[in-house]
Amino acid sequence: MPREIFFETNEYGQMLCYSARLDIEADELAGAKMPMAKIDVTIPLPLKRPPKDDAETVRLLQSWALTPLWGAGRDGKPELKSKIVTKQLCKKCIGEKNLMQRESVPAYWP
Repeated sequence: MPREIFFETNEYGQMLCYSARLDIEADELAGAKMPMAKIDVTIPLPLKRPPKDDAETVRLLQSWALTPLWGAGRDGKPELKSKIVTKQLCKKCIGEKNLMQRESVPAYWP
């Protein structure tokens, strides 16, 4: 499971780079790590609709890995809490060749 992800999206008419991460400081109390902020990912088995092929399996596993990064928004709906980062940091973390050169988002984003 990733501790932090970087991603691009088409916001406000231009491609912007974002970072979303787990709140790793949530377990700190007076400078000591305490097991207070737990995150549970519950996967009911058997699956209601198993993946049809390898590509669907990969997307399903990726979505499970990204689940802890999502939180509840003000309206109670899930949202990916993230912050805009600089293009330079985005290039360093995503890799310049992996940055999107077009003004659209990928068809499948887990």
